[in-house]
Amino acid sequence: MNGNVTKEGITRDFEALAEAGIGGATLFDVPSGVPQGDVAFNSEDWFGIVEHAASEARRLGLELCLANCSGWSAAGGPWVTPDLTMKSLVWTETRATGPARFSDELPRTTADNGFYRDIAVLAFPTPMAELAGNPLRIAEHAKKIFADRDKNDFRYDNLAATPEAAAGQAIDRTALVDLSSAMASDGSLDWQVPNGDWIILRFGYICNGARNHPATSQGVGLEIDKLSAAAAEAHFDRYMARICERLGSLAGKVSSGLTAVLIDSHEVGCQNWTDGFEASFEKITGYSLRPWMPVLAGRVVGDSESSERFLEDFRRVIADLFAKNYAGRYAEKCHERGLQLQIEPYGNCPSDDLQYGAAADVPMAEFWSRASLGDHSVDTRNSRMAAHLAHVWGRRVAAAEAFTGDPAVGSRWLTTPFTIKAQGDRAFANGINRVVYHRFVHQPWTNPDRLPGMTMGKYGMHFDRTQTWWPHVGLWLRYQARCQWMLQEGTFCADVLFFGGEEAPNGVGYDSQPLGGHGWDIGATEALEALSVDANGRIVAPGGVSYALLALPSREFASARVLRAVERLLDAGARVCCKQRPTRAYGAPGQSGADDAIRADVARIWAKGMMECAPAAALQRLGIEPDFRVSPEAGKAGASFIHRRDDAADWYFVALNNEETIEFKASFRETGRVPEIWDAESGEIAEAASWRVEDGRTVVSLSFPPSGSAFVVFRGDRNSRTTRNSRGPREPSVSLLVCGPWRIEFPVDWYSGGDAVKTRDWPELKDWTSDGDPDIRYFSGTARYSVIVALPGESGGRIVLDLGDVKNFAVVTVNGHTFPALWRPPFRVDIADALEPGDTEIEVRIDITNLWPNRLIGDDFLDDDCNWRPGTNGDRRDGLWSIPDWVKRGEPSPTGRHTFTTWRHWTKHDALLPSGLLGPVQLVITRSAQ
Repeated sequence: MNGNVTKEGITRDFEALAEAGIGGATLFDVPSGVPQGDVAFNSEDWFGIVEHAASEARRLGLELCLANCSGWSAAGGPWVTPDLTMKSLVWTETRATGPARFSDELPRTTADNGFYRDIAVLAFPTPMAELAGNPLRIAEHAKKIFADRDKNDFRYDNLAATPEAAAGQAIDRTALVDLSSAMASDGSLDWQVPNGDWIILRFGYICNGARNHPATSQGVGLEIDKLSAAAAEAHFDRYMARICERLGSLAGKVSSGLTAVLIDSHEVGCQNWTDGFEASFEKITGYSLRPWMPVLAGRVVGDSESSERFLEDFRRVIADLFAKNYAGRYAEKCHERGLQLQIEPYGNCPSDDLQYGAAADVPMAEFWSRASLGDHSVDTRNSRMAAHLAHVWGRRVAAAEAFTGDPAVGSRWLTTPFTIKAQGDRAFANGINRVVYHRFVHQPWTNPDRLPGMTMGKYGMHFDRTQTWWPHVGLWLRYQARCQWMLQEGTFCADVLFFGGEEAPNGVGYDSQPLGGHGWDIGATEALEALSVDANGRIVAPGGVSYALLALPSREFASARVLRAVERLLDAGARVCCKQRPTRAYGAPGQSGADDAIRADVARIWAKGMMECAPAAALQRLGIEPDFRVSPEAGKAGASFIHRRDDAADWYFVALNNEETIEFKASFRETGRVPEIWDAESGEIAEAASWRVEDGRTVVSLSFPPSGSAFVVFRGDRNSRTTRNSRGPREPSVSLLVCGPWRIEFPVDWYSGGDAVKTRDWPELKDWTSDGDPDIRYFSGTARYSVIVALPGESGGRIVLDLGDVKNFAVVTVNGHTFPALWRPPFRVDIADALEPGDTEIEVRIDITNLWPNRLIGDDFLDDDCNWRPGTNGDRRDGLWSIPDWVKRGEPSPTGRHTFTTWRHWTKHDALLPSGLLGPVQLVITRSAQ
């Protein structure tokens, strides 16, 4: 965080990650409102820190990835010169009347950020309607082409969205005069103007000034040109290659510690020009861009339709260059160094996202947590996009920046593994199989530790070693690791591959049309061209996933390129559907007969077996039932699934967002094998207790606790069994209330490493916040409950200790036997392993851990020990002006506060959170059914 980094802190952080079961980390350099520290990005000290991190990662068996620049978006720095930066088209208009001699300097913008180059000078007769006072609304047209030039956000909109150019408003392309060679280098033009009124356009391109962000002051600089392979090479060589040289000439090898580079989400706006763009345009489209350039200034050339078709090609060429010269070349540079490239291929960029992301060795998504508001949804487009790329192109891993926290919708140390479990499970069902936790902030202070310590400004779910619940995180991470391994093995099973369309920019249009119970993917044009068809008529992607159906979007336009790919697949026996036939040609502006040729191609191709219907109807026509169904109660609980297989087995991950324990039935398009339930939380594997085969499907009865999930696995020998119901009558149970007195020990000085303990004897359980002692009312951390429990006579069955309501984690010890931490409801543990024959009473110890807010609220009643900036939300959510000297010197707070942090999320005006063992605590004795 902004240069606040120490080697000792890195060692402590990495050791905590390795001990908890984390597999690796991505290193970022960001400020996020945290005061400047001592280590400047890109300095010798900085490179020494990176070397230490790589060395420690290697020692501890962690994979280390490095973000592409300071900040998280996207590829820039102080080493980027204006000629290598993102470039944008600019133009000026000059009026002339002939016959006369025009001899003057054509104006140009000077707001060029240190870089300007001319492209062309074009002249044309002023349209008749404009002379008559009825001009085309040029400013509106230009705005629709470049949506917001002031913000460098060059999004493109349809020119055709405005009314058709009336007669006399459009430019006659045959009357266009190219004066480029007549303009001198200083911008002066000497030209004999023909008779009439003329408009002269001077086109150029500039550095648009985009910078990487949010970068530290030493790391900020211009963003590289994303349409230029030379710029991508230069950026890699001037930053990443320097690090590779420090770590050994070939990073990516075991001895270097560095394994990957991340290009995070693109948040630096768009560009629309680069050196040599005209030549690239003509090579890709087959025609010259120059006669159509007035369209880029908001004019209409020929007619609206022709101008719009040119813009479609213009946008497509930008997307092609973005994918090839930026992502593609950067991937090549990474591979030369033995590094993998990870990309979050989306943002405010002019790309076809699936085309852009195809260069990634590890495609990534992101989703933000709203768990404290009870919202466990996942950004479907984002998470599924990473999965589509992995499935179609054969990438083992589809990763996600996960659980990103914003104080406006929660976080603020409110997040726990349980509150985000259902959201993480939904991401798994969407195809994500590597979780990259956002975020673990580097804690530079180790003597003593500062608690909760450093923050990423206001952001994050606070997944840090200074969390109160960090000692209990391992079981949740083991659950996540089991899920991820299962979802990386084998091959994704799907029924439909959607073609995402040819338009650009393209953020993928089919994500809002999921096919209930069917697996599906989306592919870009390059994927469409790489498909094959197997002997069974299934469509096979380069990555090995096969599909029963290819679904084309219902679009008015099509290209000959795409139609050739579709015809090849139909000829090979593929099944393809499209609800509406295309009738017009992409590209070919002003070329007569292009639409007729496309319609003729479509008629010929559609006659080869195209199903003219929606994908759901096509699946029904083909007799392909949903792969997965659930009973209504599970549907209401947001059931989701994903299906994978290998040569030995098929397995389904099934997840719910249920608030209470729920029993339901799940139906699978599988028969002939016995279903097993693989519990990723416990690691237990068992045959399903109750199942049957019915109408060619296997129906399994499942019982899920809150936010439940399981793998249903079909493997082993096929047999003739069609049913099992081993549940029998429910086992009778008796519940005995565990009463006090309860002894509770509060380590009230643990924040500073002290051993002071306050003890309370409570006759009954109560919330810590109801205690009159501020040390207990505002306590955050782990308190220990002790109680002696009398056992009944011979139980003849199981004895479960049910803790009831717990805020928020519990570790149970019975007769000295400690059980795994309980991090989610129901908070129950079978204590049979801790009992000896003849026991009449047991000693029970329960360690309860709550969250940070109460202590932070309590400390705010004391005098300030820091200099805070004015808050943006009353007196909360403000950061520090500076790190206090007493923190740097390792001293205790001068005002007696227990905590120190860099962002003030909680104040004395906030309500305390319920905390402690709230119960009721019961022994649940289950006797065998007679």
